[in-house]
Amino acid sequence: MNENLIREFIGADDNKVKNFKKDCETPEGCAKKAYDDLRRNIRYVEYYGIGNMEEKKKDEYKDETEKLIARCVKKMPVVPNRKVFDKWHEQTCLKIISLAEKYDLKGAIHKNFEFTHGLAQKWLNMTIKNMIVMGLHKEEFEKVASVLHVPVDSYILKQACELKIKLPRKGEAIKYGAFSKDATKSWSTWNYDDYIRFQDALRDKVAKPMEWEFQAWNKEKNKNI
Repeated sequence: MNENLIREFIGADDNKVKNFKKDCETPEGCAKKAYDDLRRNIRYVEYYGIGNMEEKKKDEYKDETEKLIARCVKKMPVVPNRKVFDKWHEQTCLKIISLAEKYDLKGAIHKNFEFTHGLAQKWLNMTIKNMIVMGLHKEEFEKVASVLHVPVDSYILKQACELKIKLPRKGEAIKYGAFSKDATKSWSTWNYDDYIRFQDALRDKVAKPMEWEFQAWNKEKNKNI
């Protein structure tokens, strides 16, 4: 466990640090914590919650997904090979999406809601980020540091533009371009092609994506303080 990294990630507040350590002692706990990050970034979930789903079913859905992610991460291939890692990551995201369909999140949240690859990656990648911060599976993550994916959100998209990475755009006239509040396609609506194209472009630019992500996310966050 890296105390300085935890404080850099969570902030200097002792209570927040203490709670984060307590919440993220296990991969399952890291996945549960990652749901909080996901929830804050989904328009319909933030507004409606999984409000139309009965509490018991809601808890079952979250618990089953968190356990699924933890199981999959434990079985992550420890091979520094993009194709191998990407295949595992895609299959894991598809399992997350399948669970959302099983529990009918579309019906529970809003008729226009769709659990996309962009949302699945957020839950999975934030779980991995939490585990790295806590020092869980440290050796395994170090071995695949060059092929790891980063959690995608608006902060990361803005920082990626400093690396000249073009982002998916709305509509079909111009498919990719620099970050634009109005023109860039929201990460939460990304399909797999949008997602993997971004991760490939980033890995072509940086040697260790998750290390870059920590610095880039904090840099962008500090602009908004």
